[in-house]
Amino acid sequence: MINKINSEGWNSRHTNIALAYILVMVFGVLVVFNIQAVHPIWFIITIGIAIWYFYTLYYCNKKWLTISDKKFEKRLFWHSLFYRVLVSIILITVAYIEWGIPDYVGSVDARSYHREAIMVAEHFRSFDFGGAYETARSFYFGIDNIGPPLLIGFIFAIFADSYFMATVVLATLGTISVVLLYRTGKLIWGEQVGRTAGIMFMHFPLSLFFSVVILKEGVVLFLLMLIIYLLTKAVNGYKLKVYDVAVIILALFSLFFFRTVIGLILIILIFGSLALNKYKGSRIKSWTVATFTIFIFGYLMYSLGEYQFFIDRFFGAESRGETRMNYLDFEEMGLDVISMRNLILAPLIAIFSIIPPFPGMVDVPTRYGTSHDFNWYFMPGEIIWNILVFYSLVGFYYSVKDKFMSSMPVWGFTFAYSFAMVVTVYFTRVRFAYLGMPLLLILAALGIYKTKNKTYWILYLCVLLIATVIWNTLRLSARGL
Repeated sequence: MINKINSEGWNSRHTNIALAYILVMVFGVLVVFNIQAVHPIWFIITIGIAIWYFYTLYYCNKKWLTISDKKFEKRLFWHSLFYRVLVSIILITVAYIEWGIPDYVGSVDARSYHREAIMVAEHFRSFDFGGAYETARSFYFGIDNIGPPLLIGFIFAIFADSYFMATVVLATLGTISVVLLYRTGKLIWGEQVGRTAGIMFMHFPLSLFFSVVILKEGVVLFLLMLIIYLLTKAVNGYKLKVYDVAVIILALFSLFFFRTVIGLILIILIFGSLALNKYKGSRIKSWTVATFTIFIFGYLMYSLGEYQFFIDRFFGAESRGETRMNYLDFEEMGLDVISMRNLILAPLIAIFSIIPPFPGMVDVPTRYGTSHDFNWYFMPGEIIWNILVFYSLVGFYYSVKDKFMSSMPVWGFTFAYSFAMVVTVYFTRVRFAYLGMPLLLILAALGIYKTKNKTYWILYLCVLLIATVIWNTLRLSARGL
């Protein structure tokens, strides 16, 4: 049974406005930057992907609305998996043509993880699990970097070092993340919002990329969505089984092998969500489950012997932010006001940090002298994100206003992660910003259903156009071009 709300959701007018904006933006960038813009073929590719994305969103949102829940979820899964495997084949093919290896063109971390995983795989094949861990640990000072070589090494051990099969496994995790996103939105706001959110993420270009490359993001997102979904079930009155609590603990434990900041945020979010909501109608049960979950997790982390590393990571966040600011040369750009010491501007900066990253549409030197830069792969996804995020802000408002407790895992993580991105000044990097996008797409789906007047959206797009041009001007200026 579909829980209807008073709006038709993403419609043809949304699609036409979005595509009109993209055409105007591309034309504007070509006029302003001329020969300094990226090769015209990338604009053609970007426009083509945007047309495919928005028309697929419109078609699926309209045609899939009336099918049964089970049939929708199955269709969502197989479409998501197909798109991801297809993108994997394309990226691997282009990489072999460009520089003779399967790692995507311009990759740095992915190539390191690939090499390390091959060495780790040898230990797994010999059932030397201790050796596999020690080998992965020897590559890095921080434990939050050893997850990729361990996971990919385990996959390589099973599939004879097949890069493609590793990406298929990662694509499957990415596909499950899409389904979990749909289920989370459905739990809070009903079937329509959940389905629209799932469809939006099903073929979201940045998701297609990060789901199939050997980086942390795809696995981190899977673990994140698993925890958020189970938390959302708990705060919406569903009983958590012992198995569910075990999954939360193991997923949280695993996260610290990939991305520390996500794990730290989720520790607070898990305890806060379970403790503040009356789990099964009882405040005592809520505190008991919350305390037990965090206690077991803490014991696992203490047993690992890496307690001090995580403490240092937490208290070193702002210093890394200052380093990042110096790297970006923000002071020279006139953007040195971005500091957590300025508490007055902090809330505005936190909101602003949700909108980037802006697409880099000017031609800057590539690291390896390749024919194209991997950042150009992000252009369609960044543009689509910038267009949709307006509705995320609307959805955030309604979530806090109308369903403060039942949507706490979604808006709570969104707020905390945006804050972390401001402190560390990583909101301009696609890899880091991407991890906050899926939950924001749930809020975007809600915002679309809650907003009938498109005037403010159009005004926002006008401002966005100017911001995109300014961002690309700063990119050239920072490089002395």
